[in-house]
Order: sequence, then C-alpha cells, then structure tokens
Amino acid sequence: MASSQSFTMLYFASSRDAASGLSSESIPLPAGTDSITVKEAVKLIIERHGEKMEKVINTAGLAVNVEYVDLEEELAGKAETRVKAGDEVAVIPPVSGG
Repeated sequence: MASSQSFTMLYFASSRDAASGLSSESIPLPAGTDSITVKEAVKLIIERHGEKMEKVINTAGLAVNVEYVDLEEELAGKAETRVKAGDEVAVIPPVSGG
C-alpha cells in the first residue's frame, strides 16, 4: 500500500513490460498537494517510463480504486477524477483472446 503522501500504480500485461517489469510502484504526490488529477497521474508515469508507457496508455483502460475512469475524457480535460494519497491506480491494457 502507498505511504500517506503517495499513491500506488498497478501495471498489468504490456503496461508491466513498459514499467520495466514492475507490477506496482509507489508514486509520491507533488509537494504541497493532497491529490492530483488522473491526467496529472498519467503524465507522471509517462515521465517515469517514457515512450513505451505512453503507447500503452493510448490504448489502455485506467481504474482508480477499482473503478474505471473514462481516460479519453480525463486526458481531454472534460473530467477530473482525483487521485489522492493512498489510492490505487491501475493501467489495464486491452486483452484479446478467444
């Protein structure tokens, strides 16, 4: 679980690969803040993990505390789900199968 001033990112499938094999990591909130938007959280993980993560995010789903958010709306600034200290944010790439 994340410390009191951070949130936990969870990575699955190709997002785990993009995160250098990490299944989770604690991301500190910026100093002086008690929450950030999903858009800001995405920016932080792309800054940490680069272009490979950005490509995954472009096709992935995102959940905050086990509730999916509309990533397209979040990134366009039309929604502002907040990520607070102690929250869990999951990057869930599309799955295929049969």
